Amino acid sequence: MVRKPYNNPYSNDPFDDGVSPVIDPAAVYQADPEINFDNVKQAPGLDQPDAAPAAQGGREPDNAVLEKLRRARPESETANPAADGQGQRSPDPGQCPHCAEAEKARLMALADLENARKRLAREKEDFVKFAGESIVADILPALDNLDLALAYAPEGKECQNFVVGVDMTRKLLLDALSRHGLEEVGELGEPFDPAKHEAVEMLPHPDYETGQVCGLMNKGYRLKDRLIRPAKVKVCKNG
Repeated sequence: MVRKPYNNPYSNDPFDDGVSPVIDPAAVYQADPEINFDNVKQAPGLDQPDAAPAAQGGREPDNAVLEKLRRARPESETANPAADGQGQRSPDPGQCPHCAEAEKARLMALADLENARKRLAREKEDFVKFAGESIVADILPALDNLDLALAYAPEGKECQNFVVGVDMTRKLLLDALSRHGLEEVGELGEPFDPAKHEAVEMLPHPDYETGQVCGLMNKGYRLKDRLIRPAKVKVCKNG
């Protein structure tokens, strides 16, 4: 296929049709640096051996123009550009003035998230651990009444079986609660501790030293490592 001359009176090039402009590779790249030359298709018929070469005054074929455009692109863009997944170059953290502040905010957010995660885990553990606290607290008055019944029970033989039955009932109930972590608090003769004792009276006593528990009004109870109720005691104060 041989291209026919156009007889353009305004051009000395016989193959200039006066419509298609001559492509300047440098000008094209300067106008659009992001042009993708790999997707441009070669015009049909230009790869034939009878195409007019540029040395005979004809226009250069499109594949030669594309080659010039490729050469006109900077090597920094064609070699291996450091771009992110969206085709844009990633900013250099050392050159960004806000990177240090953003990194500090990110670390603080991660620290807050880790603290919140630990706090929620601790709260969940405490909730499971002390889930029966309210139930145990409601049962404590029943234990107090059993203790009072044993303390003021008559000493006659006719009431002996009744007293034994009350004592066994108290022990069974206390053993069942002990399996869930309930412990008694408050004993006679131990030093007064405001963390687990509630002093209701201070009085002299010949059998105890000053600062010791000489009387027990109500026993206290601890569920695992949490004090449910302090023991109400009398404290000895001699002299």
